[in-house]
Amino acid sequence: MVRKQSSPPEEATGRRTAAADVVGMWVTADGHIRQELRADGRYDEARGNRRSAYTGRYTVAGHHIDYVDDTGFTATGDIRDGVLFHEHLVLYKEEQALVHQSLTQPTSSRGPSRQEPASARETRSAMRAHICGGLEYIGKWAQ
Repeated sequence: MVRKQSSPPEEATGRRTAAADVVGMWVTADGHIRQELRADGRYDEARGNRRSAYTGRYTVAGHHIDYVDDTGFTATGDIRDGVLFHEHLVLYKEEQALVHQSLTQPTSSRGPSRQEPASARETRSAMRAHICGGLEYIGKWAQ
């Protein structure tokens, strides 16, 4: 009897990542590494002041990304809950990186207090809830 192979597990949200979801600029929380995933299946990664440190192509299958750089080096990544885990890196969509950075920095290093737009407050609140929900999920999983 031949058993049909099941499809890869979906994210906790029940939604699989579409290729269009990955297109855009992905950034580490400190902004040092910036990876642009383009709609044509190419990527361009900058590190610090070094533009185009790594370039190549990528493919998306579900929430998994396979990279092949122009020298033939391969790497992988997975997107979980809107966060790209690429080998040892954690990258956020550029807009999310700014919010994540402000959530993880101590209050004293955020600079002078200023009134932020309501949309930024709402985004920060949503990210905080997202992060706390993830930590709660991890805590339940670890038990």
